[in-house]
Amino acid sequence: MTIPAGNIFPDVRSRCRMASWGVGLRGPMQQFVAKANVDHYIGLLTGSDLTFNSQMAITRLLIAELDKLAHDQEHLEFAEKRAADGRDRVKRMTEMRDGHPFGTTEREQAERLLVNCENLQTVLEDFCNRLRERGSR
Repeated sequence: MTIPAGNIFPDVRSRCRMASWGVGLRGPMQQFVAKANVDHYIGLLTGSDLTFNSQMAITRLLIAELDKLAHDQEHLEFAEKRAADGRDRVKRMTEMRDGHPFGTTEREQAERLLVNCENLQTVLEDFCNRLRERGSR
């Protein structure tokens, strides 16, 4: 049985759209969920060697969750902690990569993971900068 894409759960799609617009993120539960999602997506992005499509999809989800938190300066400490952890992660991944000889599959895999960590770090640092700019206005 095939269901036309336009008719599938329209109320769910509208709730997802509302969530992506940041509707209702003022409550502590919504903020808790957004922060938990950020941590979950960071774990997914750093935990394994993902396909490019999976990495891009998870990164989009991460950015959407960070955008939900970007409206309040109070989340700066949360963001700075994640960015500091990310800097440590990049350092560890660099050391891991450098521990493998050139031309080995282990080094190639470690290089891919390092690039993923560096890309994630860029997202986290950009988020911190946005929150700092918001606070200085």
